[in-house]
Amino acid sequence: MLDILSILGQVFTRVLDPILIGIRQSDIGAGLAFLVLLGGLLVLSFAVWRFMRDRKLINQAKSVLEGVTSEADFAEKFQTINHDMERVRIIGPAWSEFCETLVQPKRGRDGALVPAANTVRPHVYFNTHELPIGPKFLTVWPNIFVGIGLTITFLGLISALTQASASMADVAGDPQKVQNVVQNLLNVASAKFYASLVALFVSVILTLTLRGISARTANLLASLNHR
Repeated sequence: MLDILSILGQVFTRVLDPILIGIRQSDIGAGLAFLVLLGGLLVLSFAVWRFMRDRKLINQAKSVLEGVTSEADFAEKFQTINHDMERVRIIGPAWSEFCETLVQPKRGRDGALVPAANTVRPHVYFNTHELPIGPKFLTVWPNIFVGIGLTITFLGLISALTQASASMADVAGDPQKVQNVVQNLLNVASAKFYASLVALFVSVILTLTLRGISARTANLLASLNHR
């Protein structure tokens, strides 16, 4: 069992060594920070684009109901409203399911139009859980960026300590060389904290933005349900 673990350790070391050597480069911390920031901007841009799309679709659905002033008016225009709502992308299928729960308007014996009646409240169908609307899978990205930041931090520390431990054996007894090794250790480790700090900053910004988008989207759907 120990032999197998030793072989696996050797293989893992060979895979990890090029990464540890590369991360010791003086400018690699700033480069990683730039890549992390770029990745954060891409996720943020996609989240904002998705929100703009969702807001447009919800407003489109609301515009279909804008001319409705009463239950009787809704009954008169039901066929037109039903047709227009079904054509709204993403919201259309939910509307069709909601209509299945409606007691649809019909003419009574006296010829008067009986208004529609709903057996299920609209918010059961028009919410961020049932509709493919809102941040959804994007909410995992703040945690991913935290993980990226921690990974960069530990890789930097492992790389710096590995280099320092190898150098210490060669400089034993020479205070000046020992000081140089320690200084190099601190330089290598501290440079990687730039990328980690940027990753944490991106995580905070994404968390606040996505929560704001979720709240705003929920409010838009609530206003649609109150129509």
